[in-house]
Amino acid sequence: MDASISVDRIKQAAAVIDPIFLHSPQYDCEPLSRRLGVSTVLKVETANPIRSFKGRGTDFLLHQLVAPDRGFVCASAGNFGQGMAYGCRKRRIPLTVFASDKASPLKIERMRELGAQIELEVGDFEKAKEAGDYVLITESALAGQETVLAFKPRAEWPKGFRFLKLFS
Repeated sequence: MDASISVDRIKQAAAVIDPIFLHSPQYDCEPLSRRLGVSTVLKVETANPIRSFKGRGTDFLLHQLVAPDRGFVCASAGNFGQGMAYGCRKRRIPLTVFASDKASPLKIERMRELGAQIELEVGDFEKAKEAGDYVLITESALAGQETVLAFKPRAEWPKGFRFLKLFS
C-alpha cells in the first residue's frame, strides 16, 4: 500500500473521507503566537462523532481495503477503535476490537455504541494485541500508538511474513 504523501493523494483522501471528519475548526492562538513570535494555529479535533482525528485515517483506510467476509479485527486503546467502528458501521462491515480492561470505559462504550464487538483482555494494551491472534497489518504513526488490523489468523500467514506499516 502506497503511504507516500503528495497533493494528488491528499485530494484523493479528501474526496472519499466522510465529510463529518473534514474541515476541523482552526483558530489563531494569539497568546501562543505572541509568545513564540510566529502565527500559531490550533486545530480543534474534537468536533466530530469520535472526538479524534483518527476518524479521517480510518475512513480512508477502510475505503482502500476490501473487507473479509467475517469483517475486521483490530486492537485499540480507544480512538482508533472508535474510528474503525464508525467506518465499519457506515459500510455495514462487522468489527471486533480487542482492548485492555484498563482502557477508558467511555471509549470502550462508544466503540460498542458504534457497533463494534468488544473483547476485553486483562492487562495492558500488549495483552489485547496478543489476544487477537489475527494480526496482519500494523500502523503506528497516528498519535504514536501502535494499532493492529487483522485479516486472518496467524496460522494462515505466509511463511516468513513481516509486518507492514500502513503509514509512516
